[in-house]
Amino acid sequence: MNLPVEFVRWIKILYKDIKSKIQVNGQLTEEILITRSVRQGCPLSMNLYALAIETLASSIRRNKNIKGINIPNLKDPIKLFQHADDCTTITTDIKDYYLFMNEFEKFGKASGAKINKNKTEILNICNAPEEDACLKLLTKESVKTLGIWFGKSSQSQKLATHYS
Repeated sequence: MNLPVEFVRWIKILYKDIKSKIQVNGQLTEEILITRSVRQGCPLSMNLYALAIETLASSIRRNKNIKGINIPNLKDPIKLFQHADDCTTITTDIKDYYLFMNEFEKFGKASGAKINKNKTEILNICNAPEEDACLKLLTKESVKTLGIWFGKSSQSQKLATHYS
């Protein structure tokens, strides 16, 4: 990612030998050494996460086998949208699902991050047949992305009616 050496040095200084206490039943535990990750609520955590997750996004964008969707007047196809810790992938080819999952797995091995499979959903807008049971279980009539419903839900229909 080519971050400036000085920036990386400062991050290492800020996170070297950090300790925390945990409140359990109103009582604080002894200090524990934080050896991984950043503390919840740390002001830098969001920015550091954004830097880390960008490596995943870059890898997906560079993967020529993932088709994504073409938008008029844009040079490159759109393959994903990201906001905070949400990632929405978009494609016209169900085979891309496996390519996306491969990219997520590679990122997970390098970073320790895991995809929340309970929140993984597929919106099949072109009614393509699901080739395996896993895809069939993930396929939904509608999905909510960034607070907006897409698909065949009544919320989607209200939105479409309101803006048409």
